[in-house]
Amino acid sequence: MEEYMHLINRNLSYKERRQVLDVVSESLVNKDKVILNIGKFFYKLITKLKVMPMMSKYLECKGDITKLEGFKNLAESIKLLKSDAYMDIANHAVTVEAALLNIQSRKKLFTLACGSEEAKFSKLVFASAVKMIAGATSALIANSSTVNGGDVKHKPYSSFALSCLHSFNEECKKGTVDKLIRAELGLEGEQVKEAFAYSLLDESQMPVTEESAFKTYQKVMFAAPFVAALLAKSSVIISMLRKAVYWVYYTRIDMADYLEQQAAYLELNKVVIENKKDLSDDKRMKLLESQEKWRQRLLKLSDKIQLDDIKAERKSKESAAKDEKDLNAKDLIGSDVDMPDGAPNFF
Repeated sequence: MEEYMHLINRNLSYKERRQVLDVVSESLVNKDKVILNIGKFFYKLITKLKVMPMMSKYLECKGDITKLEGFKNLAESIKLLKSDAYMDIANHAVTVEAALLNIQSRKKLFTLACGSEEAKFSKLVFASAVKMIAGATSALIANSSTVNGGDVKHKPYSSFALSCLHSFNEECKKGTVDKLIRAELGLEGEQVKEAFAYSLLDESQMPVTEESAFKTYQKVMFAAPFVAALLAKSSVIISMLRKAVYWVYYTRIDMADYLEQQAAYLELNKVVIENKKDLSDDKRMKLLESQEKWRQRLLKLSDKIQLDDIKAERKSKESAAKDEKDLNAKDLIGSDVDMPDGAPNFF
């Protein structure tokens, strides 16, 4: 709740804050519903971007990241970055590797999700995480000691994808990611699946007939508070996901560029290692020429990737900040939350 209190305090007027807090203080159910409504607000904005067509390359492996084109080079690059001379690069590489392992260890769940027409949320989580793993790896390569020639100082770089992956790792550790994917797939029962599906809909998408989906949703949420508490956690994931999706939306680098840069990075390191051996002057000269060729190729690709990454980070932050400013008390309270006595009635 701390994160959302910060969101409420920073973006709502005093009057609107009081309106929301009056509702939150009435019951735990209302508290969960307010948090859930924040997620619904952000998820609606995510779906408007229609970002899934941009994710097709990252879904071709059908939930098994080891089948992703260039996976071997990606994994080797991360392993090499963990030993980089720059401590910050090495530490960030550990975060990327953890995200990669989190995706791999959930292969069964993500494979089921990617094979389903319905599991749009889970597929979005998978594709966004894979894209950010590839992008973050390339961003680290662009600022590695290999590219910078071992200089003590290296220029600032984007940490946006890295911060999103860190959040992803935290939610995996808590078990939230697993629970939400299982909920969407119906592995926790039809009641939970139904509740999850409705948790992603805003009220304008819900029928308002006597036996409407809205009534069914209300029944599910209030009959099973534990379901409401679980789904409220989806807001944490959605909050993280929207930032990742914005970054994906604004990046212009293709998967092929990441793969080419990572391949060049590995080739350059191979040449550098070979050059450390006891060689004849002629062979050493040829290796130095090859080393410089790969370095220039890597520099060109890295500059392109880093520039794109920085632009995407700036635009992502701007869009995320705008979203938060557009959030109001009505979005947080929703029309199906029990209103406490004395609370204003917007409807």
